[in-house]
Amino acid sequence: TTINTYAFREPNHNKLKSVDFSGCSYLSDIQSNAFNGAYYLATANFSGTAITESTNLPFDYNGIKVLNLSDCNSVTEVNLSSLDNRRTGSDYPPVVVYLPATLTSVTLPSNLSKIGTIYFQGTKAQAQSLGLPMDKTICSGGVPLTITTGDGTKVYDGTELTVDTYTVSGLAEGHVLQSVTITG
Repeated sequence: TTINTYAFREPNHNKLKSVDFSGCSYLSDIQSNAFNGAYYLATANFSGTAITESTNLPFDYNGIKVLNLSDCNSVTEVNLSSLDNRRTGSDYPPVVVYLPATLTSVTLPSNLSKIGTIYFQGTKAQAQSLGLPMDKTICSGGVPLTITTGDGTKVYDGTELTVDTYTVSGLAEGHVLQSVTITG
């Protein structure tokens, strides 16, 4: 299935604020200019789709703030260079991008200030080999997080055993576990 050129072109869709195609497993292509003129589009979620490459992401001139291609496990190429044509100003903050670990090629905009945080599902080594800006990239691949709860024993007295201790290993550098809820 394809999102055709000018599918969401204004004036019919100029008030479109978000699109969520997550999990549309038959969506395989987004043609150029598909969202041309959708100036208010802030969030585009394509996670879990069958898109194979995004060679010319169609978000040049609108206010896209979040572009999610996570879990698009067929995507090998992403071209973000069209973000160079994106408007600037307080209404157009840097774009937050979610990228899958399957990438073999990424083309970045020459103006890296157009990109905010890149959440990459691959490893730090993969991100570096793709040329992702490491000061803007958070890698989640290859970092297993393990939470181990405490254990204990007690003689049954009609109340449940409560042990609210735990240990954490594998937390990414600079990250903090904010809370853990242990029940049962």
